[in-house]
Amino acid sequence: MDNPAPILHPDLYFRFFPDAAARRRWDNYFRYIQTHTELSAWLKSEWTDALKYFRKILDENFLKKADHPITRLVTGLAIWQAEQLIDYSHTLQYLAGNDPDHIQLLNKLKSDDADTEAIPFLTIAHLIKGIGFLVRFPSEDPSHPNPDAVIADTDPRVIVYGEVSKLGDSDLRKAYSDNYYILDHILRQTLCNPLHSTQQLTFLPEEQQAGLAAALEDLRDRVFDTQAPADYEDPYLRITLFPLEQEPVFNTWLQTADRRKGLNGPPLDYDETPRIAGNKLKREARQIPAGQPGLIFIPVRPLYFFHLHTDDTIRAFQYRLQHHPNIIGVYLFAEILLPSVSLHGFGRHARFTETAVHGPLTRYSLFVRNEAYQANLPPETLTRIYSIFDLSCTTV
Repeated sequence: MDNPAPILHPDLYFRFFPDAAARRRWDNYFRYIQTHTELSAWLKSEWTDALKYFRKILDENFLKKADHPITRLVTGLAIWQAEQLIDYSHTLQYLAGNDPDHIQLLNKLKSDDADTEAIPFLTIAHLIKGIGFLVRFPSEDPSHPNPDAVIADTDPRVIVYGEVSKLGDSDLRKAYSDNYYILDHILRQTLCNPLHSTQQLTFLPEEQQAGLAAALEDLRDRVFDTQAPADYEDPYLRITLFPLEQEPVFNTWLQTADRRKGLNGPPLDYDETPRIAGNKLKREARQIPAGQPGLIFIPVRPLYFFHLHTDDTIRAFQYRLQHHPNIIGVYLFAEILLPSVSLHGFGRHARFTETAVHGPLTRYSLFVRNEAYQANLPPETLTRIYSIFDLSCTTV
């Protein structure tokens, strides 16, 4: 499976992909793989099969969707992208053979919302099938609580239900995002000069925007008249502007002053634990049939794990979970291009992991078990479920 040679062959790349139109044609990827002499036989075969599979289930023009997750994997040509594409193809073929409702997931994968509506389900299916369990994602039925996943042990009578709940941006973060683009527009329209370092300090109210534009015009004129850098600061932002003719000086100043070029947004707290431990866990737990064992899966943004206060999060989740004794635990996960592999145990209660998926692709995850779990499930099944999340069987 290992392929130590670099996957990107520059000469072949420009030969088969000279322009954007060439990158949208499936046949060019097959030619690239077959012509590349440094790929292992395993990788050539598996990568080709994966491309054939996705070409079949998608369509000939699908690669025009440049920002789709499958398109990014096909066109990226990195080892980790090839192996991720192979994994997805294996998982989808597994679901096609075991899940009568797999067409529903396939349709979501074809959509523009695949990053949030399909990819997390492929990750979950890959984890579960890895321990020999069966998993399917049943069609929605609005007439009663409808879990997103049905997980079966080798004994089909032993079933665990799963609920998958994506975590969208909070209203506050949406407001800050909109505010950022408004401020960026003001800077572009007034400064007409890219040689600036601007740090937004806090939210810029609408009533302050006209006055800011006037202040920035004054800053622009001062820099132009004096041909020297100048600063401006108010409660909402701090900016340093350089003359257009001084780009080398500006670049040196960025390094010595430890500043970044352009507009930088205000620091935001990405710890979503209060939102998750509040109504979200309660709402998702109710989707699991009463008295039946269940798991809650929540894909989150990678930044969540960089702002995570683990001990507080575990306590908050366990406090909420104690009111739902049929829930085995909650699993939060995200994938990021940041090579790192480690395990951090918190007694018998939880496990935070950084798992290498492929190359630099790392999955960050946190599983918190419900100490109040009481649903009837064979101990050996529970042990295998905990093994998905790297919890030792000794914690059962």
